[in-house]
Amino acid sequence: MEEIIDEEIIKILQKNNLFSSLSNKQLNDLMPLIRVIDFDANKLIIYENDNPIDLYIIWKGEVEVLKKAKDGTELRISTLQSGEAIGEMGLIDNSPRSATIRTIVPTKLLVFSIADLKNLTKNTLFYNQLISKLSDVINELQFYINEQPTYLTLISNLAGTLSNRIRQTNQLTVDTLRSDLEHTKARIAMGKFMIDVLLVVVIYMYTFSVLAKLAHSHQSTSIVSIPLIIFFGIIVLFMMKNSSYPLQFYGLTLNNWRRALWEGILLSIPLILLIVLIKWLVINLVPQFSHLTLINAAILTGNDMHPNHNLPSLIALVLAYLVFTPIQELIARGALQSSLQEFLIGPNRIWWAILMSNILFSVTHLHVSISLAIAVLIPGFFWGWLYYRHKTLIGVSISHLIVGGLAFFVFDIRSIFAF
Repeated sequence: MEEIIDEEIIKILQKNNLFSSLSNKQLNDLMPLIRVIDFDANKLIIYENDNPIDLYIIWKGEVEVLKKAKDGTELRISTLQSGEAIGEMGLIDNSPRSATIRTIVPTKLLVFSIADLKNLTKNTLFYNQLISKLSDVINELQFYINEQPTYLTLISNLAGTLSNRIRQTNQLTVDTLRSDLEHTKARIAMGKFMIDVLLVVVIYMYTFSVLAKLAHSHQSTSIVSIPLIIFFGIIVLFMMKNSSYPLQFYGLTLNNWRRALWEGILLSIPLILLIVLIKWLVINLVPQFSHLTLINAAILTGNDMHPNHNLPSLIALVLAYLVFTPIQELIARGALQSSLQEFLIGPNRIWWAILMSNILFSVTHLHVSISLAIAVLIPGFFWGWLYYRHKTLIGVSISHLIVGGLAFFVFDIRSIFAF
């Protein structure tokens, strides 16, 4: 029975590169040094940073190699199975264990004392036999005797270098795994946040579509719309607050606010001039709009041009717009664009984030008209770029207020949208 077990152990040793080149006699000489130890599943065999004492060969079972990250989390970097060695670096250097080993299933191990293995050279006649066979070649023997220490020193140094590189590779693997894990967790959290925001946007669109129909039926919606806008803003702020990201991530920061404010105002001028030019061309080139004035008639005369275009209604709309615009930017740029910039991958992820968030921003204008939804794409791209440039909602909100306020209330750009 013992011979059968010894033969099985020898077969296991021959599967491992450390022992595969040893002769049967050498393997049999190792048998008295072997201890057999059984471990249940989920038991620790080696602790990271322990001093190396034993070398293990897996006879039966499976183990996992765990490396501790900087925050203390243990990450699996590999698994080992029957015939593979554990703790072999202890044969080369006396550095602390580079990883923790834990069983996955019940495991049987062959255990060698590292000290016993290192003492083998003192107890065997391998080198003496070699010298005896070469005794008739004295010069070659002398060369061998003189040069072997240098060679062994080089081999020893090389082994130490390889050992250090393996340990560094293990640490690099752990750092990479940790980085990938953190990135995956962040994308999962951001994906959940985006779903919640999109749900809010859908409810927002339905709500204001209903309000738009009420407005067409000459019912006043100002009293309802302003609280609704504030309500949606509070919901989004609450979602941001409870996400795993700081509010600064969503553009709610005063960092660089002066430059953002100045550029927001200055760069709005070309957009305003473009709006004026478009309306002027439409009035002068399209007969059905020839009766329009460049500037909103309600501002020029104060007369009731339309039930919703008289001066008091216009003032109410302006006040609502002052509340509406920052919240719109909070959703479109702060929530959607920031989330997409973090969630998407690839070299063009920023531009894709701007495009996708801007399309959603455009869709929120469908309750007014399809043409308006299409028209806001151009300034939307500009505001997306401006937000990415400054990472704050201050400049983009001011620009939106200026451009949108002048476009809607001063130049009444909606009057040229026929559908």
